Amino acid sequence: MEDWSAIAAEVAAAIGDVGFEVTLRKKTAGPSTPWDTTPVETDDTAMMCIDDRYRVRDAQGNLLQQSMRTLTVAVGDAIPAKADRVLVRGAWHEIAEVRPLAPGGVDLLYDVDLMGAR
Repeated sequence: MEDWSAIAAEVAAAIGDVGFEVTLRKKTAGPSTPWDTTPVETDDTAMMCIDDRYRVRDAQGNLLQQSMRTLTVAVGDAIPAKADRVLVRGAWHEIAEVRPLAPGGVDLLYDVDLMGAR
């Protein structure tokens, strides 16, 4: 039987060896309706990642003249989610999609697709 938690720790160490630190910003409180005046509160967490880009394909599999920036993120204290924000090399990006790799039911890493800088 595999020790998936130990494997997750090895993956995190490997990403830490070759990657760099980014900041994940999660909204923890805020308005529930457009007219709600509750202030937005956020929580920042450091994460280790590897930065990459891949070419986008259409529904038929044809390569488009577009690429998607994807971060491979080590498992840590916070789990990235769609619509969270990430500070990468001085620019904030919104998370478009998160794909966990969890072959044994334990998250080993996350592939995080980013929207353009804001």
